[in-house]
Amino acid sequence: MIPLLAGVLGGGESAYASDSVNVTLHKKKMDEFPNDSQINTGKEMTEFDRYEGLPGITFTAWDITEDFYDALDAFLTGNETDAEYNTKAKQIMDAFDLNAAPNGAPRYTKLEMNDAVDTVGVRFEGIDRIVMNGTTINEATFLSNATDTYTNTAAPFSGYAGFNIAMNLTGAAGPATANYLSQYAGQTMEIYYTVSFTDEHQLTATLTTNSQ
Repeated sequence: MIPLLAGVLGGGESAYASDSVNVTLHKKKMDEFPNDSQINTGKEMTEFDRYEGLPGITFTAWDITEDFYDALDAFLTGNETDAEYNTKAKQIMDAFDLNAAPNGAPRYTKLEMNDAVDTVGVRFEGIDRIVMNGTTINEATFLSNATDTYTNTAAPFSGYAGFNIAMNLTGAAGPATANYLSQYAGQTMEIYYTVSFTDEHQLTATLTTNSQ
């Protein structure tokens, strides 16, 4: 939330009065969430070059214009200089609670996690546990906020054994799922699962996985 708002509002003293700005979204994979907010210039930023790209993520803009300026107007006296105005706008931005924005809409429409082996003749047995920052969480609760599908669970085992977990971030379930996931912000997630060899598996093959 902060990087996007910073991108909209952080382009200099005149940016707060701009009718429109261009914002570049950096879809990056991070082991830990940044401790400090980054002021987004709306352009590509070298600060994120050290992170790997995160494919398969789509975004929907969350229009919080009305909510943000309602909060800002309540904070202003009307006598601020340009510098004071920008300082107060930044304070509102840093403290803004996106989940409490009554006019907002979901920012993310898709969050998927999937993995599969790269050889046929292997059965997917199931997910064993889901770990966040080294701590096993309740698998049933996590999956209740998702649509989970599994491949190669039964004969003829001609495909690739694996799973797909898609979090429900839109529709009526979206806010509740987003709220559930918020407790794991910045944490590393590990999904452990079991596969088994079948009679159709070529024993000379090397078994690897393709994580996304």
